[in-house]
Amino acid sequence: MASAPGNGSNIVPGWMNITTGSLLVLFSAFFFVVAVSHEVVAGTPPDTRRSPSPLLIIANGFLTLVAPAALRSIWFGRTGGD
Repeated sequence: MASAPGNGSNIVPGWMNITTGSLLVLFSAFFFVVAVSHEVVAGTPPDTRRSPSPLLIIANGFLTLVAPAALRSIWFGRTGGD
């Protein structure tokens, strides 16, 4: 969504954007790791049909690798200002 200058688009400070983005990325990475560990460690059988284990491990492993790249982009990337 485009914003015009002077419309209050700088209400939220940059440090708050970086902190919130960092927490969201770390939160998602944590649950990608939990999903893989849940798949690897045998537990009680689910009531529904399971997806193929290799597919889940590959997808969540890839997303776990993408999370640090997103975090690096949040910390060191351009913010769109100035």
